[in-house]
Amino acid sequence: MSLKSDLRLWINAFPFTLGAVVLFGLNTYYASFTWGQVFIFLAALSFPHVVLMASLYRKSSKDV
Repeated sequence: MSLKSDLRLWINAFPFTLGAVVLFGLNTYYASFTWGQVFIFLAALSFPHVVLMASLYRKSSKDV
């Protein structure tokens, strides 16, 4: 990837990042949560990434 496309990716992702930070801040301010809930959130957040990467790795191994 070129620097220009990397910068474009960061710019396109910024509203989602800002929204996630705002929602996390509001949730933290108005509702407390336990460590168990934090780990459940992290697991739910990382699961789609795991599925996507597994399918990409499977696809790339078939191409070789």
